[in-house]
Amino acid sequence: MFIMTALLATQLAVAKPPKHHASVPDSSDMTLVEVQNDRNVPVVVYAQDGWGETKLGVVDADSTVTFRLTDPFALEGHIDFFVHPKGQLDEETGTIEVHRGERLGILVPPNK
Repeated sequence: MFIMTALLATQLAVAKPPKHHASVPDSSDMTLVEVQNDRNVPVVVYAQDGWGETKLGVVDADSTVTFRLTDPFALEGHIDFFVHPKGQLDEETGTIEVHRGERLGILVPPNK
């Protein structure tokens, strides 16, 4: 069973927002993945490309977390995201074409 994915926006704006504070990073060039976990158990989120896989982090039950993909993953272009729900079978998105600076959304639906 595939988990649902959606491109939230490929480009949020043509112009970059002004920096208000030197220590605040400019997120317009970051590749971000928002994972919404609608399960009653935490899930561990992984990203996999042709070179290997990396753990992005954990999303607690009934919560949402945004992860940043490193540039090597974003530049590779084809990524398979998968989640490992605690005590349940892994689920994956299948290969998704991803470009640097995009925002992606992944929904982990309730277990039926």
